[in-house]
Amino acid sequence: LRICDQCLWPKSNDGKIYVPYIFDGVFNTADRAKISTALLELSMFTCLKFVYRTNQVAHMKFISASGCWSVVGRTGSKQQVSLERPSCVHHAVIQHEVMHVLGFEHEHSRSDRDNYIRIMKENIKDGRLENFVKMRTNNMKTPYDYLSVMHYGKTYFSKNDQPTMVAISDPSLKLGQTIGITEIDVLKLNRFYNCKPLCSKL
Repeated sequence: LRICDQCLWPKSNDGKIYVPYIFDGVFNTADRAKISTALLELSMFTCLKFVYRTNQVAHMKFISASGCWSVVGRTGSKQQVSLERPSCVHHAVIQHEVMHVLGFEHEHSRSDRDNYIRIMKENIKDGRLENFVKMRTNNMKTPYDYLSVMHYGKTYFSKNDQPTMVAISDPSLKLGQTIGITEIDVLKLNRFYNCKPLCSKL
């Protein structure tokens, strides 16, 4: 996640962080249900609460543009979260993009990543190396999470079906997954937003 205090969504007097959102009209009932379910899971284990926008200036707007993307952190106004239909409207993808909105960079870009993974530049598609740039991040004393919802899979952006990154400790180790947030993702959210940890396990 970024070292960026202004990127955080503010905490209300009741101790919760409210993140308003709206849908573009292109999303049907099934799409909206999937997005709402993904948001609900993020809120179940944290002090984050996703609420449908009334008149709040800062809010997320889910759109279906080209690809799955979002800016990192709160912008203070309307910010678009692209979930291209139907390919991006999946539980883990939704959570991945919303984690960006909440201030999180990719796990494989964290500042200490070179202790855990090796980037295989020779296998990365031309023009895609920027997706593997190491960032200056505040890791909040959390363990590196190979299975984080924010971690790319082994062959993401590969030009030859060979790995674009491997775990140093064990190159056969799985990287990333398509299920949803992990316990370490929740730990990071709770530490970043100073939420009281909840006992529920994923």
